[in-house]
Amino acid sequence: MSYITQLTDGIPIWVKIKAVNRVDLRTKRVADSPIIVDKTPPIAGHVNDGPVYQTDLMYTKNCEQLCSNWHHFYDPESGIGYYMVSAGSEPEINVTDVANLTEYDRRTYEVCIELTADNYLEHGQTYYTTVWAFNAGIKIRNVSAISNGVTVDLTKPVPGSVIDGNNEDFTDIQFSASPAKVEVQWRNYTDPESTIYQYEVLVQSAHNGSTDFNIIRNWVPFNNDTAGVKWLNFHLHHNDYIILTLRTTNGALNSIVNDTDGFLVDLTPPKLIYIRDGTDDIQDAEFQSNITALSARFKFIDDESGIGQIKVQIFQQHHGIRAQILPGKDEIEEIVIDAEENTDSITWEVGRIVDLFSL
Repeated sequence: MSYITQLTDGIPIWVKIKAVNRVDLRTKRVADSPIIVDKTPPIAGHVNDGPVYQTDLMYTKNCEQLCSNWHHFYDPESGIGYYMVSAGSEPEINVTDVANLTEYDRRTYEVCIELTADNYLEHGQTYYTTVWAFNAGIKIRNVSAISNGVTVDLTKPVPGSVIDGNNEDFTDIQFSASPAKVEVQWRNYTDPESTIYQYEVLVQSAHNGSTDFNIIRNWVPFNNDTAGVKWLNFHLHHNDYIILTLRTTNGALNSIVNDTDGFLVDLTPPKLIYIRDGTDDIQDAEFQSNITALSARFKFIDDESGIGQIKVQIFQQHHGIRAQILPGKDEIEEIVIDAEENTDSITWEVGRIVDLFSL
């Protein structure tokens, strides 16, 4: 039998059949699914490259699979029945040289297409994913959308230089006298294919010469235009050794890790062993007849950071009044000590001091 009637678009019609035998016994059955008249295709959504839902990647580091995700495909009349997905090396929906059309359930919104060895993605090439959405109407209609492409970058970022401290001339520090401050800077990190996506910094500490480092600040991300970090909220201890680790990630999410050579926290001043007037190794001079020179012997030690420099001032005490006479008011004479030398004495030739003494 047949029955002809006009059905309204988008309204589900359930077919019900009732059978009656000759003794008026009856059986009723209803169709498992409705009839829906849908003369229009679904509404196209958006196709993203990459495995993360609603996130579009420009680059990928994986040559063995091609991932995509999609959202906002819908059909107001009959709904989405199923999807079909393909992939190609051209931004055309009918190009399927990477992966042929494969059907997926209507509840699917992300897929990763596994590739064979003879069809792996090539470095530097761009690939596109096409999603076809089919509605659930009697006369199935479809719509398609294609991604904007993902470029394959199989290489890691090109490393630059990373050092402790934040000196303007980009010189590394070996020691720090601050229990709260940790600084690091870097430069010349590049990636010619996918550019630098982000930097991350990790801080580790070991105490009293130990090689057992503990993380005191876990990975902190920074955007790709960052060239240095300064923290002022640490609680470091004397003789802590601090190493900073920089993780650099490119647009394809390939990463490299570089460590600084570290610095030692020295919170104690140098120790004075002795300081004597004159040049004698043992005795301190109380008088001298030379009016053109002053000499002194001294010894300072610092077990942690060594002696970097010595600053000298000379004072004159006259009638109970103490006044600085060298190197001048509010100035300090700086003597740079080479780490390889053992400087423990100094002599001033004082053509100028004679004039000062005669004041």
